[in-house]
Amino acid sequence: MIKAAKVDEIKISSGAQAILIAAEKLFSMKGYELVSINEIANEAGLSKANIFHHFSNKETLYFEVLKKACEVTAENMLKLHVSKGTFEKRITSFMNAHLNSLFDNEQSTLLVLREVQNNGSKRARSLAQNVFGSIFHQFVNILSIAQQNGELKKKIDPALVATLLLSSNINFFQNQSVLKHMPRVEFSENIDLYVKQSMDIFLNGISNDS
Repeated sequence: MIKAAKVDEIKISSGAQAILIAAEKLFSMKGYELVSINEIANEAGLSKANIFHHFSNKETLYFEVLKKACEVTAENMLKLHVSKGTFEKRITSFMNAHLNSLFDNEQSTLLVLREVQNNGSKRARSLAQNVFGSIFHQFVNILSIAQQNGELKKKIDPALVATLLLSSNINFFQNQSVLKHMPRVEFSENIDLYVKQSMDIFLNGISNDS
């Protein structure tokens, strides 16, 4: 049974929640290296000691912020797993929800992208094991089940499919501000249209060859 990834197994206290919100804001604006624990404490309206009561050090706090930023994707992944209907309908609904969540949670999305782009090589193993690995593994499992049920071709790699699908949405998020000024890009400001057309290409291809 696939379960949604969570920041903690136990409910986050109001103090820890305030710290995570403040840290996400500052990390998004300035990056990991330029943010101090003192700044986070001031932003959260708490003492520095209070932060260390909840989080052992800045790096631990940072990874918790990154995991929290991925919560919506984890929730959407769970919905994909338990939803009914055809695979095409379910995967399209997930991709739509995922892309909307990137825009709806722009600050946390930018934080995650900043980390991957600027520090991915430094913290690649930690990012894979502690932040993204669980969600990606869930997605690959869902695609593998679809493959076993005959809804995906047998000879394709589910991990590659997962990579391409998620990358498509991230690419649209990163480039939407430019795309809307490009000629003949009707989908640039219409997420539903973008997802519908891109999923048609993913699922049915672009060639007329039989």
